[in-house]
Amino acid sequence: MFNIITRNKCCICNYNIFTEKILLKNIPVYCGTTDDKIEADIFHDQLWVECNNCGCLQLKYLLPLDMVYKENHNLEPVGNIWKKHHEKFLKFIIKNKPESILEIGGASGYLAEKFLNINSKINYLIIEPNSKIKNSKIKLINGYIEDNLNLISDYNCIVHSHVLEHIYSPAEFINNLSNRMQVGQKMFISVPNIKKMILSEGLNALNFEHTYMLTKEHLEIIFNNAGFKIKKQKNFLSHSHFYYLEKINKNKKNLNFINISKNSNEFVLMIKKIYEFVNLTNSLLNSNNSKNVYIFGAHVFSQNLISFGLKTENIKNILDNSKQKQEKRLYGNNLIVKDPSIIKNIDSPIVILKASQYQKEIKNQLIKLNKSVKIIE
Repeated sequence: MFNIITRNKCCICNYNIFTEKILLKNIPVYCGTTDDKIEADIFHDQLWVECNNCGCLQLKYLLPLDMVYKENHNLEPVGNIWKKHHEKFLKFIIKNKPESILEIGGASGYLAEKFLNINSKINYLIIEPNSKIKNSKIKLINGYIEDNLNLISDYNCIVHSHVLEHIYSPAEFINNLSNRMQVGQKMFISVPNIKKMILSEGLNALNFEHTYMLTKEHLEIIFNNAGFKIKKQKNFLSHSHFYYLEKINKNKKNLNFINISKNSNEFVLMIKKIYEFVNLTNSLLNSNNSKNVYIFGAHVFSQNLISFGLKTENIKNILDNSKQKQEKRLYGNNLIVKDPSIIKNIDSPIVILKASQYQKEIKNQLIKLNKSVKIIE
């Protein structure tokens, strides 16, 4: 069938004893849209375990990368929050006067293009396995940084935004980068605020892509152990953490990781609340008999609600702002993605919305499109 990668040691502290916390069954392995027939879709269980040493919650069985990322489903920044994130992160980098940049996982090239609009002469390289960048000013290597580590020392600054949470072995990854960096080289990182995502009942927090509980507490120990000094740390809303690091030492530290096991319980509680939301939503839809029901988000938000038992018989379409997802099928079910504007002239449409940090932004958009919309949240 396919090769499952078993996580035998903690991805943070390398300890080898885990406690099982929760099992989620039959989850779609890819959280994007597709043109393939539904018969080709693959599902797999998620077994979440907790490290008995550092308390990091993580996925026990990992899927092959080419299955999880069969296509790049994040080719464009969608929504004001993401655009503001990129703007703030760009300013965070520019303040520290980079001379040349190697960006890991540049996706759409959005950050690079914005940077080059400000400084068109800077040497800018993106290493990204699924990029479709067509800007001639941006140097591009279609591949993984792990296969191009020799290029790291050629650039003054290493940049990666919302990449680290996708790495199966984050501590090893940071150490590998550090080993190729010279003293004085800089690294700028943006990572999601996973804890806040969970507290806002975000199903985008942990999944087949985000396979471990990323926290500031553990990250900063990883950075210090790898020979970096944290020059500056800044939060972007409750969405992301920005880090400016400088390589200061060739000798590695061995600081102990604090235990964060309480975060595991917060995740388990969140899953319980999501199941309750699904049951309540099913009851509301059964009693309403509306023909104009939609769900927002052609992503893991909707996929997990459906996997947790949300009945789709009365749902007409999935709504999503991404033009690249529209008119395609959301992997794992038969629902077709449409532009949210289709609710504009419908009398009292119902939209199921469970979108974590983006809830308020999307809710306001839907109300602006149609004041009679009824939102189940």
